Amino acid sequence: MSFRYARKHGFILAEKDHRAFELANGKAARALGKVEAKWRFSAEPERGYDLVFYVLRKCSRHVILGNKFLQETRTMSVHKQRIRYAKRKMLTQRVVNLIGNHNKTQRMAGYLNGVPVLALPDSGAQPNIVSAAFAEANGWEISENHSSLKFADGSVQESLGQVCGTWRFGENDGRETRQLIFEVLRDCPFNVVLGQEIVYGLGIYQNYADSMITIICLSKYGNGFNLVVYIPRFLKKLREKLSKGCSADTSATQDNKEKELEDELLLRKIENQELERLSELRKSIREREIATRRQRWEAAHRARGV
Repeated sequence: MSFRYARKHGFILAEKDHRAFELANGKAARALGKVEAKWRFSAEPERGYDLVFYVLRKCSRHVILGNKFLQETRTMSVHKQRIRYAKRKMLTQRVVNLIGNHNKTQRMAGYLNGVPVLALPDSGAQPNIVSAAFAEANGWEISENHSSLKFADGSVQESLGQVCGTWRFGENDGRETRQLIFEVLRDCPFNVVLGQEIVYGLGIYQNYADSMITIICLSKYGNGFNLVVYIPRFLKKLREKLSKGCSADTSATQDNKEKELEDELLLRKIENQELERLSELRKSIREREIATRRQRWEAAHRARGV
């Protein structure tokens, strides 16, 4: 919820919770606090939902409803009559309302230019998005057609260019393909984001439900947990080094490194459990994503000399 909207309608910050939420460009938006409010769908005024909204100083919309709430109320799948399409003025900036810690997300299994991927369907994103790292890793040509993107916190950033791609849902079994344009975004937390053109235009929650899966992942802004997990050799050496300490590090820096390691161990535990539940197609797609992510994590931490 935007601060301006909350103030206009008399909402009072019940708690100063300055939680950070990840944006589509990998940056963080920090909340001013949170408010409690009752939400009602206009088509069902008799029923109310008690929700907690985090308040942002600047927000691209007055109110943004979270994916968890939309899933639990089956708004995107069963009750699509709740959704209304509003005509808006032509803007020079394309809105990407993706925000949150993504601890539990729905993904769409498919192929982009023949490469298997688990894409994030985002009803709040006007453009389709591909991360710069994913596009470069697959050798895709990036055009110089830059677009101005506006994020959930009101900030604006130009894309690195565009990729023209062929998208196919689910099993590579001859289903029709779609020629799409993807904005290339640096530091996007997802390899591929499918925007409104696909989410609403093709009714993916109704017509391609068999390609949708729910996965659990760990956001860098999420909370840590204590678990007993298998520690690969590289991570074991890193843990031993951190436990000995380093005179050049402050205690705060040392604690941060240890927290990064614990988060990585937790994430690997969750990923391994997730793989056990997937079908062969989805397992092969997810294994590639996981392997790439782990390689980048290890390379980044080696580069830092830890």
